[in-house]
Parts: sequence; structure tokens; C-alpha cells
Amino acid sequence: NALALQSVPDEEALWTIENYELFLSKRRKMLAQEMNKFLEDITTTDFDTGEVTIDEMIDEGENGEIEFKSSMRWSYQREESDKKLEIVVMKTIAGLSNSDGGTLLIGVQDDGEILGLDKDFNILGGNVDKFELHVRNLLNKHLGKVSAAQVNVSFPIVRDKEICRIDVLKSDKPVYLKISTKEAGVQEKFYVRSGNSTQELSISEASEYIQKNLS
Repeated sequence: NALALQSVPDEEALWTIENYELFLSKRRKMLAQEMNKFLEDITTTDFDTGEVTIDEMIDEGENGEIEFKSSMRWSYQREESDKKLEIVVMKTIAGLSNSDGGTLLIGVQDDGEILGLDKDFNILGGNVDKFELHVRNLLNKHLGKVSAAQVNVSFPIVRDKEICRIDVLKSDKPVYLKISTKEAGVQEKFYVRSGNSTQELSISEASEYIQKNLS
């Protein structure tokens, strides 16, 4: 048990000099497993989705706590990849975090039509794992690791098409969206939900909002 607690392989054959590289390889895997388990334990949060099914959610339409996005990366209007759409997704997540929380569905058109994620999969590597990793990287980059831990990502099948469901908890601290441009460098912006849209607040508006709602 002492060996296991220190992530030391218990196969005695690996304790010899000639098997030192195998020993290191096995121990690296054990350490990675323990680290992943530790991170899962400290970031796992119960997301209360209530009794509303995802079909009912889509049929109800967008509101202060529900938002639809056709795609993470593919512009259906221009029929091409558009990285600016990723920032639009991050704005929505920031706005939900600073408001009452809620759910973002990617792969669903504004009118509720299910488009799925095939276009995004093709751009980002072709599978769910790479899509989720990309989402997590964007969250860490633009919202920070603490805020990213308050977001749950899943991939339900709706009407025979796979979509991305992002459940966002209400944050007890202000969440700022970091945006980098060549002209202005890195800027921090503050967003909230207003009805079924996401709105940017000015510095003075954000200060007042934070004092009333997040402090």
C-alpha cells in the first residue's frame, strides 16, 4: 500500500537496473492517473439541470439562461472557417457566468433547427475529444482556469445529430473575457446576459453591476 500511495510500481522485476527505463515509464503513467483523479475530484461540481429535457429546452427557445449557437468555428453564412465565432461563444459563457448561469447549445440554429457538429469536427480534427479539448483551451485562455472549472461540457444526441451542451454555473466573482488584438493588445471585457442576448458593460456599468450582484 505504501508503494501505491507513492505511485511506485510493485512489480519487482522493474526494480532492477536493466529495467530502469520501464520502471520510469510505468511510474509516469501511474503519476498521471493519480494527478488526473486529483484534478477531477477538486473540479467536479454538480450541475443542476432540473427536469427540463434538452428537446424541451430547444423547443422553448433562447432566453436569459439558454443560448443557441450554430457552430463553434464554421460560418454558415460565408461557408468557411471563422475563428471570430469562438470569441462569440466565449462572450456567451462569460455573460452566463456573470448573470444567473445557464446553458449554451452549440450546433443549434437560432430558430431551433439542429445542425450538429460535423462542420466543426472537420475543422478541429474530426471527433468529440478534440472538440472538447479545444473548448477547454479556449476557456483557459480567454476566461481563466478558475472560471473554466465552473463549466461542464457534454455531447448529447438530439434528433440523430450530435451537439455540444455547455452548462455554466453562476460565478460569485466577476468573470472577464480576455481578448487580444494587434491594435490594442490584450483587453479585459465584462459581459452579462440581457434577455436572450449577451451585452458588454462599460467600466462604470461593470463596476456598479459587480457591487450589486457579485460582491
